[in-house]
Amino acid sequence: LQEHFCRAQAVGKSSRVIVFAQFRDSVSEIVLMLRTLEPAIRPHHFVGQGKPPKGSSASKSKEQDSEQKDEHIRLNGMKQSEQQKVIQEFRNDKYNVLVCTCIGEEGLDIGEVDLILNY
Repeated sequence: LQEHFCRAQAVGKSSRVIVFAQFRDSVSEIVLMLRTLEPAIRPHHFVGQGKPPKGSSASKSKEQDSEQKDEHIRLNGMKQSEQQKVIQEFRNDKYNVLVCTCIGEEGLDIGEVDLILNY
């Protein structure tokens, strides 16, 4: 992914990428890892509206959440308005990587992308 953006930057081109992951916890970890590569890679999560399954990092108690605040992104469901905002910001190049659960495959008009990765 880093190489993809380096090549695009070398020819003066912007690029957009979508990464699909099966689980919200995976989405969280991928986004955190990609944030270490900012500003070249500007990731954002994109998940559905449903509640996370019990036992996932997003469903842990507030006490556990405060202890692990910086280690994980808590991914609760995104409201439709939040999803639309993220898609618009992706189109406007605020983010150049969307890390999605299967919601990104479900008929949403995300727009043109240069690379799709399945994790």
